[in-house]
Amino acid sequence: MNIKNIIVHNLIKDSDEQAPECKFREDELNKNDKHIITMCEELLALYSRKSTLGIGSFEPDTKEFYFSLDLKKFHENKTNMVTFSVDAMKRLESRVKSKIKARGGYVLFVYYTLNESTYLLAAMIRDKEGSTIDKKLNIIKNMHLDLDKLHVCCQVNITKWLNKEDTYLTFIKGIQSTTPQYFLEFIGCNEFTDSKTQTQTLYTAFNAHCSERKYSSDTVERLKENIFNYCKEQHKLGRPIRLETISRIMNEDKPEEFVEFINKKSYKVSSSFAVHAISLRRFKRYSGHNKKITISFDSELWDKQVKIIQKGVSVKLKEDTLLITEIPENLLKDIEDGTTHR
Repeated sequence: MNIKNIIVHNLIKDSDEQAPECKFREDELNKNDKHIITMCEELLALYSRKSTLGIGSFEPDTKEFYFSLDLKKFHENKTNMVTFSVDAMKRLESRVKSKIKARGGYVLFVYYTLNESTYLLAAMIRDKEGSTIDKKLNIIKNMHLDLDKLHVCCQVNITKWLNKEDTYLTFIKGIQSTTPQYFLEFIGCNEFTDSKTQTQTLYTAFNAHCSERKYSSDTVERLKENIFNYCKEQHKLGRPIRLETISRIMNEDKPEEFVEFINKKSYKVSSSFAVHAISLRRFKRYSGHNKKITISFDSELWDKQVKIIQKGVSVKLKEDTLLITEIPENLLKDIEDGTTHR
């Protein structure tokens, strides 16, 4: 993480009745300060490791949502971090005015590079009361930043955004902590809900994780089956699938491991989304047997390398083709269930 610019402001609002008020910092923080670097690295690690991330894109209506225009100007050196962030804070204050239950906090803007990409991280951080011991060995009250309860945060991959890639904006979205709507409106974030892309990316991440963990083929097939059954049931009930649940299916002893892998490797999968039934078939393995034969193959081979020839249909078989008659009934049912799941 190479910090280019960093600044913090304070949005003051501690109760329902209190009107929001901004306290602005007049200059940037020292990007070379070791404490600041350590804090930012901890913040980014927490965001990547513990957060279940939603995925979004900027609103196309830049007259109403012009954060993206200002970010582009800043990235192109047409304005500085102080001006960019102060203008952003004024818009955040305006959004919060209409949200009675909203609370304030320190709003941190970090412009940095990592792995050949440029990012902006915008996070709201609050104080936490604790205790410390002074020089006279008295126990006294001490306030410090509560990074562990980070729940308002967005990250923009500016490189991907300017290259017109789809998934460049992420934000915290989970059961216990979710970036509030007013913060997403201030950023101008539209949540990304393409079920087909998300289901396919989930499968890609699954394979990469299994490969990295060096799972046996039996373990991979067992996990595929469990994930398929969970997703199929959610689809049948009309409910979205949850990434946290799939992560628990992957490893009950380390239920956050798969989520952490996805975030660390930047696979853009939302915390919850409607499954795409046809893409889900990739998790399916068809199998069946009778007393004489056992057949098993990945669903990706279906209708490509593996086909059923209906009675009375004449076909010219290619070389190196194995023709099987009297297909096991349970295999036929398995294929029917998988291919009609929509």
